[in-house]
Amino acid sequence: MKLRIPPAIIFSLVITFALLAPRAASAQERLCDPSFENCLWPTLDLIRAETSGIDVELYMIEHTQLADEIIARYNAGVPVRLIVEPRADLKFPMNQTLLDKFKAAGIPMRYKLGDGIIHAKAIVFGGLKKVIFTG
Repeated sequence: MKLRIPPAIIFSLVITFALLAPRAASAQERLCDPSFENCLWPTLDLIRAETSGIDVELYMIEHTQLADEIIARYNAGVPVRLIVEPRADLKFPMNQTLLDKFKAAGIPMRYKLGDGIIHAKAIVFGGLKKVIFTG
């Protein structure tokens, strides 16, 4: 006896597999690995090129040059917003110095308080449509 599968079931299975098939991620352009390359320079280039807005989330900051470039874009009229972690000052002494520098420049900052910490570093470049995540 021959098993006959109805065409509607075959059609349904084909459509299901087509919809669930993995697709290539087109947003991923490049990964920078700080274990063997300088990831600061490409980040600074993106900051300098941004004209619409920069959103930054960070646990700590120790790169004075990074802070200076963010402040320079803010002074050039690019909107900048920061989410920062003041409790990182205990482990990273430069953190408070650079947060004070952002505050003196007038950049809006939100402080993460309460349980847990901001254990991320991310920069969103609105006009460039790029995001940098780092560890």
